Amino acid sequence: MVFDVGGTNIKYSVMDEAGEVLSRGEVSTPRSDLVSFLSEITRIHDEAGVGTSGIAMSLPGIIDTCSGYCVIGGALAYNYGQQLGYLLGEACGCRSIIANDAKCAAMAELRLGSLRGSRNCCVYLMGTAVGGALVMDGKLQLGARGAAGEFSFISTGLSDWEDIHSYVGTVASTSGLLRMMRLAKGMDREDLRDGRAAFSLIDSGDQVACRVFREFCDRVALQLYNISVLLDLERIAIGGGISDRGDVINGIRAALLSLHERLPQSLKVATRVPDVVRCKFGSNANQVGAFLVYKDVLESDAEMVAGGRCVAKMPGNLSGGSTAILNKY
Repeated sequence: MVFDVGGTNIKYSVMDEAGEVLSRGEVSTPRSDLVSFLSEITRIHDEAGVGTSGIAMSLPGIIDTCSGYCVIGGALAYNYGQQLGYLLGEACGCRSIIANDAKCAAMAELRLGSLRGSRNCCVYLMGTAVGGALVMDGKLQLGARGAAGEFSFISTGLSDWEDIHSYVGTVASTSGLLRMMRLAKGMDREDLRDGRAAFSLIDSGDQVACRVFREFCDRVALQLYNISVLLDLERIAIGGGISDRGDVINGIRAALLSLHERLPQSLKVATRVPDVVRCKFGSNANQVGAFLVYKDVLESDAEMVAGGRCVAKMPGNLSGGSTAILNKY
């Protein structure tokens, strides 16, 4: 059974050995505590995952897939410092693998999707915050502690250093778009709860909403420019729920081209605009990638160790980690 846990919703599906989706569903993510989260996952597994052999889960935060440890929980603070892989296996009575959501998406896109054939590229996922994953020389980068590509932590300026709303995760994400639109329209959270409500206003031709959307595309494009200049990227795949809309990809692409055109000539000739594409698997990229990570671990040469755990090599195109623990119960 495959889970894509976000700060707002949990998407889940039952997949066969070939990755074909047999059933799928979606529920709201518990925001109160870890007990509620595990209870909801267990309920879904017991109701929809009858007969499945294990759990593959993508989720936000800095995740040590090697040990199943959640270093930082991202949008889900209650996962901070939790041995989540172990807890999932114990709660559901099956094998479990957890991995960072953006890195799962990058796995899917690099192997089967929009990044296939690219050597230097990245994934930029917009949701409650911003997930990111970097691919350099054809390898997915983990960094020293699994935190490579955490775009949410990038500051947008020293003047607002202590304000969480000045960081990319709250500025250039879906939640950032909602915050901008609420402020511009004088609306509260109940009036504008999610991306669907925001794009309903945009689709209706609301002038304020359309202006905010253009400003949002500019904000995202600025970050993509900075990331691309730093890493000399050839392609950027945009993911997350709102990436399923063509106007989001087109708007960001147009904003990035506009930024490049406005550069001083000396910088313009020294930089290039990377291809901006939609994740082939769209909002399902995280689930596809989680399935691939799980499958890779199962197919590797695993050996049993004390405690009923199985140690296996990480997928061959991951850089920075050598083993993963597949919890068995």
